[in-house]
Amino acid sequence: MKEISTLSLPQTFQKRMADLLGPELPDFLASYLRPRSNSLRVNTLKITPEDFAALGLFPLKPVPWCPEGFYYAYQDYPGKHPYHQAGVYYIQEPSAMAVAAYLDPRPGDCVLDLAAAPGGKSTQIASSLQGQGLLWSNEIDRKRSRILLENLERWGTARMIVSCETPENLSQALPGFFHKILLDAPCSGEGMFRKDPGALRHWSVQHVLSCAFRQQKILESAASLLKEGGTLVYSTCTFSPEENEYCIINFLNNHPDFGLEPLPKLHPDFVESALLPGTIRLYPHRVDGEGHFIARLMRKPSSAVPLGEKTAGQQSREKHLPGHHQNTTHRQGQGNTPNKKTKSPDLSLVSDSEIFSDLRDLLRPEAGDLLSDDPSSGNPSSGNPSSGNPSSGDLSSGGLFSSGRHSLISHEGHYWLDPLAGKLLPKLNILCRGLYLGQKKTGRFLPGYALAHAQEAGHFKEYSSFLAGSLELEAYLHGEEISSPGPDGWTVIGVDSFPLGWGRRSGGRLKNHYPKNLRQ
Repeated sequence: MKEISTLSLPQTFQKRMADLLGPELPDFLASYLRPRSNSLRVNTLKITPEDFAALGLFPLKPVPWCPEGFYYAYQDYPGKHPYHQAGVYYIQEPSAMAVAAYLDPRPGDCVLDLAAAPGGKSTQIASSLQGQGLLWSNEIDRKRSRILLENLERWGTARMIVSCETPENLSQALPGFFHKILLDAPCSGEGMFRKDPGALRHWSVQHVLSCAFRQQKILESAASLLKEGGTLVYSTCTFSPEENEYCIINFLNNHPDFGLEPLPKLHPDFVESALLPGTIRLYPHRVDGEGHFIARLMRKPSSAVPLGEKTAGQQSREKHLPGHHQNTTHRQGQGNTPNKKTKSPDLSLVSDSEIFSDLRDLLRPEAGDLLSDDPSSGNPSSGNPSSGNPSSGDLSSGGLFSSGRHSLISHEGHYWLDPLAGKLLPKLNILCRGLYLGQKKTGRFLPGYALAHAQEAGHFKEYSSFLAGSLELEAYLHGEEISSPGPDGWTVIGVDSFPLGWGRRSGGRLKNHYPKNLRQ
């Protein structure tokens, strides 16, 4: 692995770091001569960290500040293992795992990840929510937002909304909507020089100041999205005070309705900032990871619009019609890549009976508890769903497809399980609202990739398991047909007990329905 010579670090950058670190500067510079750390985070929606470690796939060492995080040797390439395609773990830089830990999302919270791509912190939040509440993940860049959606679907996330919006548009549309917000702000990337040499090539003091200006604007939008009493975690992967402490100090000076919540040290070598006590810095010469800054803010009571209460401007932007109406993206087939063009379809609430017969053909009665109608689930939509009375077509009481505080929505034969129970939203560019179930096409139901990942293997009526490294599994991930004895019809293909995607069996041959954009 290539290291960065201290001679390649700009002298201006080294002087600025000397001002921050004093006598620790030599140790800091020496860290650039060492290989960076590599780590993964286990998907606790699918397996416990203990059970994963017991599999012995690779030599692992725990990440001290993240119970589900493990270091691995870079030559092991876990990203090439089919368990990665199955969403069993996510490749994530170890210091980045501390950010969502400080946000501390709990089951039932309504959480926004405002700058979410590629999805590492969003998947960590999804695991903490345990299928309750709501995760709203936003990314302003359209290409990166598609990658974000792919990663969340692979993770098995059901109660989610993925949007491709500006922070300003979100703040105007959803004031005071979220209990907790994560703003991992775009930054100059000083803390990632070992990982991303491109950040080093683009570095300049002017770039730092430009990032700081942009961060102040994004933080303003994030603040208005937070409900009273809510928590906002601000983080960067840079060292510059302009993007970190000074950004928070300027914000607090202009927002007396916000306060700084002092952060505890999740590890003895986390550093409390001398510039702003109560905030945390991570340095690569102190921890086995890259550089980060983290601050936690709280919006004081009686300062935000209560959750669910709309301003006059927001009300004027809504169309009060059955179902919900918003700019969204039409999903094609069972892949998970949106159209390039944004459409504004009417997504209609539908009766469960329209697709429940198809779902019953695929799933066992015990399928899922991802979307419970338990009032303690913390669904941000309160009251009865606008879809009407509960349907008699439920697969299980209180389970994934139970009626209550969610509903089925559709557009042009595509179906989603809506975590907002048909709640009206302003016009926003939304890529996915809830769990994508599949598409009804020429009278036949085509189940969605996301549905395969949101269920355990034992919840499918037909599940075909292959060993990691087998020729059949390799062929499936390449998009090829494979031999598969068994009854004709849909089956889920998996690696061991972890689903990967769908196939349709006919005469002992399995037609491949693994999304084309994911094939290896």
